[in-house]
Amino acid sequence: MGIRQTVQGVPGAVVDPRSPASPKLIVYSELALTVSGVLLSIFMVMHLSLLFTVVISAETMDELAHFLERYYLLQIGVAPVIFLLAFHTVLASRRIPFSLARQKVIFQHARSVKHIDTWTWIIQIATGAAIVVLASIHIWVVVTDLPVEASKSAARVIGNYLWVYIPFVAIVESHIAFGLFRVLIKWGVMSRKRAHIVLVVCSAGILAIGYLILANFYWLGAD
Repeated sequence: MGIRQTVQGVPGAVVDPRSPASPKLIVYSELALTVSGVLLSIFMVMHLSLLFTVVISAETMDELAHFLERYYLLQIGVAPVIFLLAFHTVLASRRIPFSLARQKVIFQHARSVKHIDTWTWIIQIATGAAIVVLASIHIWVVVTDLPVEASKSAARVIGNYLWVYIPFVAIVESHIAFGLFRVLIKWGVMSRKRAHIVLVVCSAGILAIGYLILANFYWLGAD
């Protein structure tokens, strides 16, 4: 596979000397990948906060959604989110081994070394690919059925999209958790042990909130 050189200043970032990309470009792309990932994570927390209002009442969610739509905040926000998701996907895809031969080598390597970072990277690829598909479906369904209302969301959950949203919650949370874990370790923000504890606790809380929201939509649709 050739000799790989570590890029100075970016822990974990490496570049094949045969690659035309300069070390400076590698650093910038790593930074852009990190920033876009963090911004998408922040958006997901905000999105979850909006949906959590249904736990209070369907009317509360409708009032907040109508307020955002009255000032076109939802409509304006869709384009940047789609762009950011596409930008993040393109940056991340440069690392993905698309050929079956390279994928086989990756899995053989992961099984042999049994290193958590290798498996988190593989999980990131798998969950990222799933998010692109499921998020596209979700965005299209919501945007083509405005305005946002709790009753509409409940109808989707009680109907054909329940088995889309159940894995979607877990996939998105696992992708964010593993991504932030890699970011915190790569850029030296936290120690590996502390980052692991913090993200496990946060992930458990976010998963509980996500499925609580889903359950409330289901109960609302059933009623």
